Amino acid sequence: MKQIWFKQKFYNPILKGQKTQTIRLWKRDPKLVNGQEFECFFGFKYPKLIGIIENIDYRSFDSLTEEEVKLDGYECKEKLYNNLKEYYIDFNRQKSLYIIKFSLK
Repeated sequence: MKQIWFKQKFYNPILKGQKTQTIRLWKRDPKLVNGQEFECFFGFKYPKLIGIIENIDYRSFDSLTEEEVKLDGYECKEKLYNNLKEYYIDFNRQKSLYIIKFSLK
């Protein structure tokens, strides 16, 4: 089963259904498909959760809506941008990102 790693701070928001999307800058196709189950991994402090891919999109950061930013667990686009910049050194607003909407099983 595929595994997607999340920050521990997102465990409760995902468990409560408040975070239902993750945005990733993967250099290669993650080979995820709609309806596929995956493990939400938060490190060894929290139990794994089983997610189901609802939709996968591939587009630029600039095309994200404020609603999508909130689904990802962020208050505003700038905070999400700063977080992505921390993880992906070569990230910029024009790079295409994987936008993965999911639910828990």
